Amino acid sequence: MIVETHKRTVAKTIVYRILAVISIALLSLAFGASNSTAGGIALFILVFGCTFYYIHDRLWTRTNWLRDQAGFDKVSRSAIKTAIYRIVTLIVAFFLAKLTFTDNNGSALAFTVAQSAVNMILYYIVERVFNLLSWGKIEQTDEPVTE
Repeated sequence: MIVETHKRTVAKTIVYRILAVISIALLSLAFGASNSTAGGIALFILVFGCTFYYIHDRLWTRTNWLRDQAGFDKVSRSAIKTAIYRIVTLIVAFFLAKLTFTDNNGSALAFTVAQSAVNMILYYIVERVFNLLSWGKIEQTDEPVTE
């Protein structure tokens, strides 16, 4: 069975979070947030996002469902991981947008949809790029895996 190391998950987390923080800061500014508010949103998303992304990815490493014998994810696995991740982050983004854009419910909803769409695309791309890399994938034997 092919498993992924914690170092691989940390690398995926960092790459995705950098892209996600940049995108949410730019979207916040595009929707009229001040520089300080956009920075605050980006900081919150950085902390929450890193934590949730890491946990989500580690949970997925516990199953080989929709993964081939060589340890490569099928496209459907990446798509399902993306959908589950986005549903949770969509809920968080909406409540964050409601706090930020208190004067306009339409802006909060539009921001949430835009942010979710952009980050879904980014997440899927990161999943597919890391799928091409064998770094951090090891074959697990009966002995404990050390990194």
